[in-house]
Amino acid sequence: MAKGKNPTNNEQLSLRGEEELILRSPSHHQIRKRFSDLETCLASPALLSNEKPEDFEALFNQLLLSVIPSDAIEYIYIRDAAILTFDINRLQRSKIALVKTAYPQAVSNLVAPALDRIRADQLSGAWTRGAPEATSQVNEILKKRGLKQEAIQLKAIELRLDQIQKIESMISVLESRRFAFFREIDRHRDGFKRRLQEAVKNADGSYSVVEAENNMNSQARSSSRPSTVAKSDQGLGNGPATSSTEQS
Repeated sequence: MAKGKNPTNNEQLSLRGEEELILRSPSHHQIRKRFSDLETCLASPALLSNEKPEDFEALFNQLLLSVIPSDAIEYIYIRDAAILTFDINRLQRSKIALVKTAYPQAVSNLVAPALDRIRADQLSGAWTRGAPEATSQVNEILKKRGLKQEAIQLKAIELRLDQIQKIESMISVLESRRFAFFREIDRHRDGFKRRLQEAVKNADGSYSVVEAENNMNSQARSSSRPSTVAKSDQGLGNGPATSSTEQS
């Protein structure tokens, strides 16, 4: 919308719709408060000494706002996906750290053709410590060999390639598991939609779609409380319970 120009009716409706959507969207605090009892039953993610719990919590909160769980099952799936995502990020960082550990050997291998091995290792050590003279000498040798600074990184990757490939395989497995969690959330929600449609279909004319949806939502929410799980499952999937007298 141009500056100083009054919004059209359509633009005003669009803006109001966006504002209403923002107001209706729950915050991560509201979502976590709703499932606070469940959180006490879930184990904390395993973190390394250089990792902060608040970093994981920030990631988990972002996923909660993106998916917005409707019941305890979806909440657990999202939390598991957050843990897997945190593990994936850790492995991605480990690849970078692994390559950096190979820099001294990479420099030594690249300058060795111009020097003997002992002098190459000494020059590599000085380069690693950031000595200006060593940096200039390494750059000069690389230039004479027709190489650029990127050659050091490429050589380091080559030296750690086997370990990098193992990490990539681990990342691929974790990504597949994370995708499976989100796929299960979709299946779970499809099942909810089918139950809602069946409830509306079997209802009489006085039972509206909104009432059916509210009823199904209340049953889904009650499933997050351990004391009512059995009752919710009974009401959603197995029909009304029969007494021992009726069974006989």
